[in-house]
Amino acid sequence: CDFYLLAGGKGERMKKKTNKTPKPLLKYKKKRIIFYLLDYLMKYRFKNVFVVTCYLKNKMQKILSKKYKKIKFIKESSPLGTAGFLKLLNFRSVSENFFVSNSDIIVKIDYNSLYQYHRNNKADLTICCFTKEFNIPYGVIENINKKIFSLNEKPKLYYSVNSGIYLFNKKVLKVIKSISKSKIEINDLINFLIKKNMKVKQFPIYE
Repeated sequence: CDFYLLAGGKGERMKKKTNKTPKPLLKYKKKRIIFYLLDYLMKYRFKNVFVVTCYLKNKMQKILSKKYKKIKFIKESSPLGTAGFLKLLNFRSVSENFFVSNSDIIVKIDYNSLYQYHRNNKADLTICCFTKEFNIPYGVIENINKKIFSLNEKPKLYYSVNSGIYLFNKKVLKVIKSISKSKIEINDLINFLIKKNMKVKQFPIYE
């Protein structure tokens, strides 16, 4: 399987820290964030590991190449969004199923289990999700046409949240060609695949 790490963004929400350094190269506990992910990936036998770059791409490649000799790079000449790089891939050379992940996250999952789940379900796309709890600090009123039928005091709500880790079947590459724009965000792609009746599944993670 091929693995693609998304590392081309500017990290707009952390502008002061990312003016001269891409977000994945920032340090957490004295170690660059992307190093945690790459070190973990090296335990698996992925056919190819690609890092998709754009912002400060030369700096990214220089730093990563020193430590990881086998990884490859896809350089965007202009920002293509979180899914636009998929249009650059050659259908014949891509593995039947391939992983895509944000590179600014620190998470350990069982990629073998994810792969088997994806294959067993014959999914076109599997999204890794975790459950997030939200505490509402107020009494929540439920009503229909202003007629109240319940009052829940400080309820807890649970939602499945996108972790930023995906497993695609290469069939998606043919579908994405029909999107005319070059800059594509992954959330837009997911909704597009759902509208096209492609099989999109959820894989729960707990870390």
